[in-house]
Amino acid sequence: MSLLEIRKSITRNFFIIFTCSIFVLMILYLMAGMVMIHMRDVIAVLVISILTDLCFLVFYSQKEPSKKEQLVRNIIHAVLVIGIALGVAVYMGWVYIGLPFSFLPFLIASILVYIIVAVSEYAHDKKIAKKLNQKLEEKYGVAS
Repeated sequence: MSLLEIRKSITRNFFIIFTCSIFVLMILYLMAGMVMIHMRDVIAVLVISILTDLCFLVFYSQKEPSKKEQLVRNIIHAVLVIGIALGVAVYMGWVYIGLPFSFLPFLIASILVYIIVAVSEYAHDKKIAKKLNQKLEEKYGVAS
């Protein structure tokens, strides 16, 4: 991906990540019996959103990566995103190192947000590919 494409994806994905993360935070608060979200938690979600979104820079490449390189980048990206999210969660006291199962709801929520962003990115790429194929068909009159 070119740097311009990465920048566009980062900008687009930030709002998806932030919105989904706030929604997940609200659900986790309700599950814990709390009714108000504290501003420090909203700021922590903002920090998580920015840091995890910047992890998208892993996909920057001046040449087209092979399937194996792309798979490695996807794994590195997922590990970075989940690691950052869990790190901030531990720092904020949302999960506790001494209680292994306290990670589970947050881990599931983080994976859910990751999947939502991945599906959104896939849908965007598919839409772009469809437009490109239509333009090629119009120009060359050949269906792809």
